[in-house]
Amino acid sequence: MTLRLTDRDRSILRDVWLFRYATTEQLARLHFSNLKVAQRRLRKLADGGLLDRFSPRESSKAGFHPWWYRLGRPGARALSVDVGLPVDHLLPPKRSPQSNQFLDHHREVNDFRVWLRRAVSATEGRFRCRFVPEYSEVEDVVNPVAVRTNSGKTVNPDGAFCLERVDGRSALFLLEVDRGTEPLEGRHPNSIIRKLGGYRSMFDEEADGHYADMFGKPFRGFRVLFVVPDSKRGEAIRKCSTRAELEPLVWTCRSELLASGAELVEPVWSVGAETEQRLPLTV
Repeated sequence: MTLRLTDRDRSILRDVWLFRYATTEQLARLHFSNLKVAQRRLRKLADGGLLDRFSPRESSKAGFHPWWYRLGRPGARALSVDVGLPVDHLLPPKRSPQSNQFLDHHREVNDFRVWLRRAVSATEGRFRCRFVPEYSEVEDVVNPVAVRTNSGKTVNPDGAFCLERVDGRSALFLLEVDRGTEPLEGRHPNSIIRKLGGYRSMFDEEADGHYADMFGKPFRGFRVLFVVPDSKRGEAIRKCSTRAELEPLVWTCRSELLASGAELVEPVWSVGAETEQRLPLTV
């Protein structure tokens, strides 16, 4: 028996395509009133082949990870009609990722995207937002939001988003999801101080024109938003930003505030190295 797709089903297929991989909980927050209803419907979509359901290898410390979903070929065929793209351009990489480290990071990026979409929606038109991830949804391009500066440094954010107010004012944010596992200093390529050095080069060289082309509007600089696991990590990153002379451009947000459903107009983001100064989001 062919499964009849609802408008919500089609929205789910579109989001799984845009997110590449999404968890049950993320899809539930976007499309359902409760988790149980989400689980039942997602299972039906998976049984019908529209979604592929997978779970990474078991972690001895964390137990079983939640179910993840990616677009199946029948789902890609259904979505192809809606978005006007070939099926093969909609399908994710052929192999489901099995690295817990990769998926944990991907989940936290998606958690931010889910929060951002819901928070923008809650402003009832006062804000608009477009998010570009570190991959292309329609072709195999590694980090289309990456920028290489003239000094040879490559800036690889986890995503970029343009937040626009109803009066037309807009701001560019570059996202860094920090899980507290990378060193603050040293020669490690992923150390926070080296990352900030790349952003510093980009700022000095005014190399952010790449994003103006991407979003179709000029920006007066950019801000780097670090999503951090706790206040201690956020303070450490803000101190690094002072050393890199980037303090006003580096913002932080604790992941627990996003998980709590905090609204966009609430003071959930912070800037400044001396105190935990709460700032409402303004552009």
